Amino acid sequence: MRSQALGAPECARWPWWFAPVGVAAAFAVTGLVSAVVLGVVSAAGGDGLKDPTVASALTLLQDAAFIGVACALAASAGTLSFRALGIVPVRTPVLIGSAALALTTFLLFALLWAQLTALPREQDTLRTLGAEDGSVRLVLTAVLVILIAPVAEEVLFRGLAYRSLRNAMPAWLAAVLVGSGFGAIHYSGPDSVGVLVPLAVLGAIFCLLYEWTGSLWTPIALHIANNALAVGATSEQQAAPVVATLAGTAGVVAVVLSARRPSSLVPTV
Repeated sequence: MRSQALGAPECARWPWWFAPVGVAAAFAVTGLVSAVVLGVVSAAGGDGLKDPTVASALTLLQDAAFIGVACALAASAGTLSFRALGIVPVRTPVLIGSAALALTTFLLFALLWAQLTALPREQDTLRTLGAEDGSVRLVLTAVLVILIAPVAEEVLFRGLAYRSLRNAMPAWLAAVLVGSGFGAIHYSGPDSVGVLVPLAVLGAIFCLLYEWTGSLWTPIALHIANNALAVGATSEQQAAPVVATLAGTAGVVAVVLSARRPSSLVPTV
């Protein structure tokens, strides 16, 4: 049961276990590098993760690990290319229309979930990255959360993990599994429990968007828009809505323009 519409046809060779191994390896690499960095910072008398600069650097390293591991596994199967990872053209009306419909559906679900449950729904990401510590920190956080993280997470979770599972199971089951994993990685303590289910649903929606349009650009656009809304709505900074709107708009426009033309292929290895 394989979906030839996703990525390059040769990606049908990807085994299902690329998904769990890829996600585990990405976090293992992140953990190892983080331990080294934090050790050096601690030896130098720094505050470790209490320092927003260190936290931001580790977040950037995590994003690099996500993309690096996805590329490494694709290369191990001899299929490393933008096309293999889902970076293929998609018509602008399809991209915008499907992403807008998906975002509306998710927001309605999130609103209903918030009304029906009393679980704590706070994440400390913005505070950890220093978004509340001034305009410069806010802008840097917006770049990380709104522009960089969506690309890295989509490459790993949809470009690699979902595509691999999709080779062995129906779309709905692969979407549920990848969505559940996507929600779980956003756990940041007891106060974040209430956001895990909505994020798992959003992760599944990302998968189905990729399935429907055949291009990773669509979930990337939705991911950028959702993160922009989240930053604008949850940051305590007065300028947050403006910064988030500008970053989100720039990101979506860049995706739309990029999705209109074929991507140059990375040489197959």
